[in-house]
Amino acid sequence: MKKSVSIDPEVELAKIRETFAATHKSQANLSLKWRQQQLKQLYKVVANHQDEWTDALKKDLGKERVEGLAMETFQCMLEIKHQLKHVKEWMKPKHVPSPGFNIVSFNTVEQRPLLSPGVLIIGPSNYPLSLVLIPAAGSIAGGNPTLLKPSELCPASSRLMKQLVHKYMDAGAMQVMEGAVRETTVILQKGWGKVLFTGSGRVGKIVAAAAAKTLTPVVLELGGKTPVIVDENAPDLERVAHRLVWGKTLNAGQTCVGPDYLLVHAKHTQKLCENLILSVRQQFGATSEKIKSSELGRIVQVGHAKRLVELIRECERAEKHGCTVIIGGSKLCNAEERYVTPTLIMNAPMDSRVMTEEIFGPILPIKEFETRQEAMDIVNSMSGTPLAMYVYTKSQRIFRQFVDACPAASYMRNDCVAHFGNAHLPIGGLGSSGHGHYHGRSSFDTFTHTCISVYRPLGFGFEFFFLRYHPFGTGFKGWLLGSVIMHVPEIPVLRWLWWTLFLGACVCAAFLLDLVSLVVVRNGLATGLEMAVTWLRVPP
Repeated sequence: MKKSVSIDPEVELAKIRETFAATHKSQANLSLKWRQQQLKQLYKVVANHQDEWTDALKKDLGKERVEGLAMETFQCMLEIKHQLKHVKEWMKPKHVPSPGFNIVSFNTVEQRPLLSPGVLIIGPSNYPLSLVLIPAAGSIAGGNPTLLKPSELCPASSRLMKQLVHKYMDAGAMQVMEGAVRETTVILQKGWGKVLFTGSGRVGKIVAAAAAKTLTPVVLELGGKTPVIVDENAPDLERVAHRLVWGKTLNAGQTCVGPDYLLVHAKHTQKLCENLILSVRQQFGATSEKIKSSELGRIVQVGHAKRLVELIRECERAEKHGCTVIIGGSKLCNAEERYVTPTLIMNAPMDSRVMTEEIFGPILPIKEFETRQEAMDIVNSMSGTPLAMYVYTKSQRIFRQFVDACPAASYMRNDCVAHFGNAHLPIGGLGSSGHGHYHGRSSFDTFTHTCISVYRPLGFGFEFFFLRYHPFGTGFKGWLLGSVIMHVPEIPVLRWLWWTLFLGACVCAAFLLDLVSLVVVRNGLATGLEMAVTWLRVPP
């Protein structure tokens, strides 16, 4: 029986970086053909092996097949196809105008690949496929060799990713490096064109600090406490409840943009709670046994499940302070099996952990408010800036009041989480929830460098009659130059002066050519040319 040989991460990384550097040196990644070819191969990594992916996701997270397809493989395929469709258009240089004092200038702006060796993507454990390959598609579209570092907490998905990427992708375009803290530390010790990290704020700070040592730019996709507000004039409470339960229990609550706490107007508290309980039972089962055997996923790690159970127990101990568990509870959970039942908690103390920490599980604390200002004050009293905010209201005006009063990275009215699947919407954090964006065009822009290219002809240059050059002095030239600098920006017509001169020259050239042609036709070639030269007073 052969023993598995462990590879020194420093040696493995050195080989990967050398291979990526060779791609940059060959300049193959600058071409549209290379990018399209690699994106097509990346599509096969997902599309040709959907059964294997859903099996791996089931092992790692207990995801049922439909959820695995809808939230992981399908999202990846949509994003890759979106990048394939638009990469040619996005690569085209854009021509931009010049100011009046710099009119003889041809300016272009284009998006070029980032620095060698390429892009590093460090994936999370909650969506081990989509949150790795969605940004990776944008990186490849940008022309970057890309190293994927999947989460060690999802070993089945990590192994499959390495196997399939190695099978379909060119080694100079994409590779996978598995491992845990040690391997990640080794990877971050080297400089990259850019690093994208998705995960907790605590680890995000470590990644950012490590990247700063090599001046590597970082995109951080973190999390936070996402608020949900059900306003006094909220629409159909039954549908509101269904959407909230779906968003809260998606991936067993392990979704960075999932609802984290619910603020409901006192007018709707009882009715909404009844609908929430009914929705849990309709979606997962009327008894605790049916809920446990339902499509509800599992927490990624036993330690994480134990933390969630302790959050529930803390609220159960606060019953004397008015805190009530209205469905679920710690006794129905099994941390060793990574199972946490959907739990709704009414009136959790503001200093409890469910109200001060990002929950990241199927637990939803509920508090009521009397006025919108009270709800806004609660949201703004929370630490950090949420990755999303959801407001259920009939009124766009009221929705805008919450948008203006409560900072968040994104907002949604009358639904939750669903915006994450739209490739046309940039996804990114704000403040403590991260910085930078990706998805669709935002991914391409994030993983490219905006480069300018300027051409100024020497044969004809608008030099302001040599006012550009030294010496300036304090006399007439200095006064005139000062006047030009002060007033040229105020004369918008000057930006069109070059094109006016150019078109005028073209008209004159066409007129002269027509005149010469006419003379030649009437008098023969030799005589006609002689007459034209004489007329134009050109020395023989």
